[in-house]
Amino acid sequence: FIPRTNIHTVAVDASWELDLWGRVRRSVEAADADLAASEADLHGAALTVAAEVMTTYIDLREAQRRLQIARDNLQLQEQTLALVRARQGAGLVVERDVAQAETAVESTRSRLPALEAIAITSQNRLAVLLGKTHAELPPELLTPGTLPVLPASVAVGLPADLLRRRPDVQAAERRLHGEIARIGV
Repeated sequence: FIPRTNIHTVAVDASWELDLWGRVRRSVEAADADLAASEADLHGAALTVAAEVMTTYIDLREAQRRLQIARDNLQLQEQTLALVRARQGAGLVVERDVAQAETAVESTRSRLPALEAIAITSQNRLAVLLGKTHAELPPELLTPGTLPVLPASVAVGLPADLLRRRPDVQAAERRLHGEIARIGV
């Protein structure tokens, strides 16, 4: 008969070193700079997505407006065609005038599918940028609307300040700071 014995040992090892030459401090400084550069990159990406959403929204409203104008033109051209046919029946115009009016109607009608496709493409692109499906877009975006009124002027400040606020410039500055800190390591 052999008795069972469990032996558990716990070892804790702690060490520290003197940072006489600043190696650890400069390593931490470099890591902080890398983190700040990543944050600036994130801000830049968010700014790019916001700009794309704005551009796509303007493209959508422009496509919807062009489509509405084309539909209105088609309706007017159809009315003109009816008038020209009535005048032809009265003997006031020749067949060539009727043919020209019919050509104008069919030419405008043939442009409608392309304009509708542009509007739908803009809606789909906007949905993707917003992380939604086409069906999840607000109904206001599916019908023609007006663009918001922009302010007459925008205060941007000094050109040097504007340059400093750019996320890509901020990220480059942070990366440079990190590389300088690595030299100190």
